[in-house]
Amino acid sequence: MAIDLFRLDLGVSIEDATSEAHILQGLGAPGGDASAQDAAPIGSVFMRTNTETDNLQFYYKWTTANNSSADWRQAASKDYVDAVAAGLSWREPALVLDDTTYATIAAAETAANIGDTVDGVNIVSGDRLLFTDLTSGNDNVYIVSGGTGAWTFTEDTNLATDGDAILIQEGTSAEQQWVFDGTDWVQFGSDTSAAELAAIRDFIGKTGPGAEFPTYTSTDVITQGSNLEVAIGDLDDAFGSGEITNDGGNFSISDDMSWGTAGTLELTDALNDLNNAIGDRTYTDDNVVVDGETVASSIDALDIAIGDVQNQTLIISGTNVVATATVTVDTLALTDATEIVWIIQVRETGTPANREAIEIHALNDGSTLIDFNRSSKLRLGSPIAGLVVEGDISGTDMRLRVTATNNIDYVVKRLGYSAF
Repeated sequence: MAIDLFRLDLGVSIEDATSEAHILQGLGAPGGDASAQDAAPIGSVFMRTNTETDNLQFYYKWTTANNSSADWRQAASKDYVDAVAAGLSWREPALVLDDTTYATIAAAETAANIGDTVDGVNIVSGDRLLFTDLTSGNDNVYIVSGGTGAWTFTEDTNLATDGDAILIQEGTSAEQQWVFDGTDWVQFGSDTSAAELAAIRDFIGKTGPGAEFPTYTSTDVITQGSNLEVAIGDLDDAFGSGEITNDGGNFSISDDMSWGTAGTLELTDALNDLNNAIGDRTYTDDNVVVDGETVASSIDALDIAIGDVQNQTLIISGTNVVATATVTVDTLALTDATEIVWIIQVRETGTPANREAIEIHALNDGSTLIDFNRSSKLRLGSPIAGLVVEGDISGTDMRLRVTATNNIDYVVKRLGYSAF
């Protein structure tokens, strides 16, 4: 059957035997024409030839569910994205802030051209500066341009609106967050803009903003209405006494053991009870972990179980100091594992940059039969001359063997399995 590779019909159709993609153009937005636009498959593109708001001229077909303009999506232009970004309330950080020094931008430019600093911070072209006390111009972010001795400050096109926020990076206002309240830029967390922070500071026992740490000196019992500093002080004092008081009942740690009787319990007694529950931790039993065993017996059983599989997992390293010789780098009895996975990394001793990594899977029937393959072969640098890695059977053992023309170093990890 013949295939039309190109078809012209109010655009270009490029086809294969099973699908097609249409390239269309026309006036207005696409979709709803009951013709080429609605018939176009998903993936087709459309170029609008008359002016569109925000330069959104390009469309792509994303669904065929509606047979209308809803089947098409507009692709955003760079100008459109820039315009959206310019309207965001959360702004890029400003290098430095000046809130009292300069009444006009001209005065700030003059001062910068004399000392190349604002608020003691060196400025360079592209830096962003926030001015919050201008009598001429806008209280807004200005961008530095020019060079040393010839700075000019141009206002950011994203003018401040209510709710905008900006972080100051350096200077006396470093790491402060400033927000625009619709009229002025104010520091977030100041007493005038966030009075609730003063209540929080009082609750945790701090006397003011900054890096002050509360001192936990109270010895009172924790009571309703105490601030956090007092409460933590009470806890600190109670723990420091080494005593635990209760309401007349017992602190039970198991069905048949408690931490004493009503009243005051010494911490030493509690620790002795826990120590007895855990056991002597000598790990001499060989029982399997079962319900009702002590912690000591359970841990001992796990230890033995882990020891049983230690011969299945091994990491080996070594050096072949005899060039061109074949070296057995690992040996495992056939009775210990029917399947082995070896992961070996070989490095040429004289040229360490030359490395190869190979994964070997080997299978045996418990007596003589072996089948193996090599996979995941990786290389750095140049090939290692004469390198051969293979598995074989020797008597009752399965072996991993390595040969190379030059001296090599090797590291091997072995995983063994006997699932049946």
